[in-house]
Amino acid sequence: MEHPRIALLRSRILKQHDNEKVRRVLLKSIEYFSDSIVCRWHPAPDDGRDNAKALPPAALSGMMERALQEKCGA
Repeated sequence: MEHPRIALLRSRILKQHDNEKVRRVLLKSIEYFSDSIVCRWHPAPDDGRDNAKALPPAALSGMMERALQEKCGA
């Protein structure tokens, strides 16, 4: 069974993003960062630091890291 925070984040991505490539990258990042997402603190509702806002920068960082590893052969 999927953790409720993961399910909510996945649902928000599917509803909010029309671009299939963006959606695919964000969903892949959920799988990659799932442990961190589940363990992450619970921000206050109006704090502005929720998982949906934290995921895109993390996804971009992960993409860059994978691209560098492929290029450098690490």
